[in-house]
Amino acid sequence: YIYGQTRDKMVKSAINTGYSNYKIHNILCDALNDVQTNIKENDIVLLSPACASFDEFKNYEERGIYFKKWVEDNVKI
Repeated sequence: YIYGQTRDKMVKSAINTGYSNYKIHNILCDALNDVQTNIKENDIVLLSPACASFDEFKNYEERGIYFKKWVEDNVKI
């Protein structure tokens, strides 16, 4: 799930390395909603930032808090 202001650059890098198993979203919320529709039992949801997210969050801590809250609310362990 690729999202955010630099998504086009990340997609280009993925294509250049032959990777094609990705989905593109504008913002983290959209990506996570898509994750929720595709997640299966025992899947792992991992936030693995490739760059800053100043287009959506004030810093990495705010992004991490948002992600953690989403997991707590949406992923049943």
